[in-house]
Formats: sequence, C-alpha cells, structure tokens
Amino acid sequence: MLPLSALAHTKDSGRIFVTIRGQELDVRMELGASALEDLAHLPDYSLDERTSPALAKQLVEVALMGGELRTSEGGLCSWSQPSAQIEQRRVILAAVVRCPAAAVKLVWKLPVVEGMKDGFQILGKADFNGTSVAFEADRSHSTITLAPTPNGFGDFILIGIEHIGAAPSEWLGADRRLKLPDGIDHILFILALVLGGGGVWGLLKTVTGFTLGHSATLACVALGWVQVPSRLVESAIALSIVVVAAEDLIHNLWGRVPRHRWRIAAVFGLVHGFGFATALASLHLEKGRLMVPLVGFNLGVEVGQAIIVLLIFPALCWLQKSQRFYLYVVRLSAALILAAGFIWFIQRVFLPQ
Repeated sequence: MLPLSALAHTKDSGRIFVTIRGQELDVRMELGASALEDLAHLPDYSLDERTSPALAKQLVEVALMGGELRTSEGGLCSWSQPSAQIEQRRVILAAVVRCPAAAVKLVWKLPVVEGMKDGFQILGKADFNGTSVAFEADRSHSTITLAPTPNGFGDFILIGIEHIGAAPSEWLGADRRLKLPDGIDHILFILALVLGGGGVWGLLKTVTGFTLGHSATLACVALGWVQVPSRLVESAIALSIVVVAAEDLIHNLWGRVPRHRWRIAAVFGLVHGFGFATALASLHLEKGRLMVPLVGFNLGVEVGQAIIVLLIFPALCWLQKSQRFYLYVVRLSAALILAAGFIWFIQRVFLPQ
C-alpha cells in the first residue's frame, strides 16, 4: 500500500530544455533536490551553492549522459562541458552535445527516469531553430524522439487525459503492476462532487461549474497573466477535497442534497485550473503558439473528467436500488476522501518539500 504522500501529483518532477543548432545542442535539466538524492544517492547536506566541478560532472553523468543520444541515422552524439548549480533546492544541470550530423531527428534514452520511483515525470521542450516541441517521459516511457514537428492537437488532448489520471497507462507502473495515478487528488475531488447527488441535472450543473472554473484559470496561467506559488495551489486543492467531502458527509447524514453545489464546483474549479496549468506553463511554450496546446490540453482534461463521471455515476445509480447500502457506501467514501484530503493538506502546508 502506498503512503498518501505518494498518491498525488505533487511528487518531484523534472524539466529538460534542449536548444538545437545544427550539430550542436545545449541541454539544461532542472531537478528537485529530493529527486536527485533518489537518483544519485547523494545526501541532502552534500548539495550546496558551491558545487565542485567533480560533483557537477558526476551529476550530469548520472542524470543526462548515462543514456544514449543518437541521430535518426544511428550516429552517437558526444557530451561535453558539464556544469551544475544549486538554486533554492533546485539542481540545474547543463551540458553541450555534439552530433556527427545535423540534428534533424534525435532519439534519446533518458537514464534519469529509470532510476526514479513511479510517478516521477520529466516535462521538456526542444527548440529547433525557433520551432518548439514539447515532450514528456517517465519510467514506462524513458525513450523520447525529438523532431522539429510541432506536437499535434491530439497529442495535447492525450496529455490532458493523462494529467487528470483517466488514461489506463496512468494506472500501471513500470513493472506493469497497478498503481494510483498522479492525478488522484483531482479524481477524488470529482468523486466527491458526484457523491453529492442531485440527479442528472444537478450533476450536469456541477460538472459545468467545475469546467468553467478550471478553464478560466488554466488559460490565464498558460498565457502568463497570473502566477501563483505551486505550494499554495496544491494546498488549496487538498483543502477543496476536504470541504466538498465534508459537505457530502454532513448532508448525507442529515438526509439532504447539497444546495448550490455548482457554485462550489466553479470556485474550486478555479483552484484546480492552476494545477492543470502547471504542465503547460512549465514548458515555456511561446505565447504565439499556445492556442493548440491550450485548447487541446483543456479538451483532454474535459474528456478525462467525462470518463471518470461516466464510470462513477452509473455505479451510484445502481447502488441506489438498496438505499441502506447506498448510504453506507456514500458515507464511507466521503469519509475516506475527507481523510485523504486532510492528510494531503497537512503535508502540503506544514511539511518541507
């Protein structure tokens, strides 16, 4: 059984930025200190602002140079000029890569994700002479292909579905065993909304309110109009789970249907939208090319949300055949969701990250 701290999408992640100019590449990676400790087995106290050249080379070798980077024709690229620096518990690694031919298409096996736990994810951006391409990697998808073809609309839809945890692949670890997805906190929030009852019409209003809320903030953050500290966002997401689950529990015990649930869903949708925006904003995509990623990703989140609701709502309707059993399931589910949200809230507010 995984600890609750490992169940939400706040786990450490990494960022990779690749600038490609002919045969030469500039590669920069940003990792949280805890992720680097897992990868390189370095104690926290060994990481400080004055990183020695020897340690810098070791870190780059472990995180970047351990895998092969080849051109599409099979030519092996070479690494040089490794450097590392520590900034506010973020480790920034950099190196220069030279390929035997112009890098039109590259295949890169990333060693960094193979040494990490399930749930760790790399989000990246490759710049081919002004054309930006987004990519991602995790333990089950450690080999990436970089080519100067912008990501299609369908790719961003899939990223949105995966981000909310509605894709089957998000429920399987690298060893093909069942695991909880990184977006489990979003899923539990949606489940808590559905548990509130209110019939089909009430559910439609609630889902619409949530959609309008998160779509607004997702667009604002992705376009760079609003910036909110990630710790505050993740704490607020946990709090939203607590509030909605508590409302479910109280109203169910009193035999009432929560009123104005769509308004609550809209307000907390604003909060979850900040969380949804993280994956896009962290890639630093050009503002002039944000429309396709933004619309595609948001549509993917909507599709994932619909999948979750369509799985949960019919099951609850079937359970209503036995009112006593239905009430028991709803109360137990709401209590467990409330407990999970409360633990996440305490961890995200008070524990160091």
